[in-house]
Amino acid sequence: MNMQNVIVLGAAYGGSRAAHLLAQGLGKGFRVIMIDRNSHANHLYVIPRLGVLPGHEHKAFIPLRGVFHPTPASSASDPPTTPAHPHLALQASVIALTPHSVTIDREFPELGLAREIPYKYAIYALGSCLPSPINLWSKEENGIVAQPDNEKLEDVKDVENAKEVAKEYGGTKQEGIEWLKRCQERIRRAGSVLVVGGGALGIQFATDIASLYPEKHVTLLHSRHRLLPRFDYDMHCEILKALEELRIDMILGERLDLESTRPEAMKFNEHGQRVVRTLNGREVAADILLLCTGQVPNTGLIKEMAPDSVDPDTKLAYVLPTMQLGVIPPVSEEELAADFENLLLDDAESMSMLDDEEEMEEPEEPLPETPFPHIFVIGDSADAFGAIKAGHTAYWQAEVAARNVIRLANYDAEMEANSDAAIKPKCQAEAQFETPQIAEPELEVSDSQAESHVGWKDESFTHEKKGPELERYKPGMPAIKVSLGIDRKSVYQIRGVIGRKETVDADDLDAGSAWGFWGMQDVKEENMYA
Repeated sequence: MNMQNVIVLGAAYGGSRAAHLLAQGLGKGFRVIMIDRNSHANHLYVIPRLGVLPGHEHKAFIPLRGVFHPTPASSASDPPTTPAHPHLALQASVIALTPHSVTIDREFPELGLAREIPYKYAIYALGSCLPSPINLWSKEENGIVAQPDNEKLEDVKDVENAKEVAKEYGGTKQEGIEWLKRCQERIRRAGSVLVVGGGALGIQFATDIASLYPEKHVTLLHSRHRLLPRFDYDMHCEILKALEELRIDMILGERLDLESTRPEAMKFNEHGQRVVRTLNGREVAADILLLCTGQVPNTGLIKEMAPDSVDPDTKLAYVLPTMQLGVIPPVSEEELAADFENLLLDDAESMSMLDDEEEMEEPEEPLPETPFPHIFVIGDSADAFGAIKAGHTAYWQAEVAARNVIRLANYDAEMEANSDAAIKPKCQAEAQFETPQIAEPELEVSDSQAESHVGWKDESFTHEKKGPELERYKPGMPAIKVSLGIDRKSVYQIRGVIGRKETVDADDLDAGSAWGFWGMQDVKEENMYA
């Protein structure tokens, strides 16, 4: 039996969840193919910590073979065996996407796969291009503008020699471990660190470095006056208190002038520290610079296939509430004015209804048509109705997308079965009997009656097919947990509640517990090196 492919692009938090649910819920006629350029899943939430703290690097890279079928602890370190299911996890880079095929950078002849792979459904979960300090594929290794050796300061005429250039990265676990160790060593050698960006990543890097190396001078530069502005003000206050306790210098409300970070603008002070400046003209000196900003959605493949589906400003892919890829609708000035007026009316109505005990739910609007009903986009690549960019967001969007793919597949199978059942008896009857050429009486006959009577006109192929009812994604309240240093309690905001954890986080942030998410059950640390 020829199986139809369901492609999942990306094996992180959203892609892996979608692939797992699809493998469990689709029928035998489908094969799920998950494609990622990394050999192992990268547990991104622990990479900042493990790029500072030595000894736990191997825990951040998790085998993918448990995604389709959970792997017991006893076989976690064993070499891969031939699976009992047809689903595949491929290490490859995607170089092209069309509405019905995906092209990768290598063939898999042992699996019967060429570079171009056709598909029936696809879930796009390629996330975003990460800031350099946690982007293992970045050309500028660790996102660090490194200080040259002091004895070579007089030879800084060739600025390229002052940069540490990363070798070509291939996405293997061993390469990832080595990458983290180099990051640890650079931070260990530095006497001062400038962290740019007051989001969760910048806060974690600054507090981890300051808590592990209290003798280092750590500065956090943030373009806004408030940290984590999408969350409540109390979160800002809690984090500010932790930064002050760790003696981290803070420069808030000033934006880094990126021109001062370019190789041709490289400048050093008398201590050999790199000097950069803000747009206000303030100069800041440090041995290394961590740029924790500039996250960009990975939607280039979608833009090449469907330019009208990607916002030119945000680079986000337009999706329907079902997480299906859509086309950005044109908006006129009149519609913008009407939307603004409706927004004002909604605000007035909400203020007048504060005392109502029951919350009125608005009826769901009909879904707009899309030329890509079989393609879904989740995670950081999707313009998902204001949802924050986070792993747990991608996880829940993956659940909606996967269930909708299963609904579509089941509906198509049912329609095909009904079609075959309707055609077969009709053809048999026409072969045995000749229909008399007489005028038929005009009687009202339902579709179900027409299908069961050979002599009547079959209307089952002419009425409009509405398709299955698909699930709609609704973003929840913003939620986050932020690490505030090694051996220190983290701060969180969940469902509007802000607090500190009761216990101190483990040094490795419980990195091993995430292995179960990718199907590697109860793996002991000695088995985490594979």
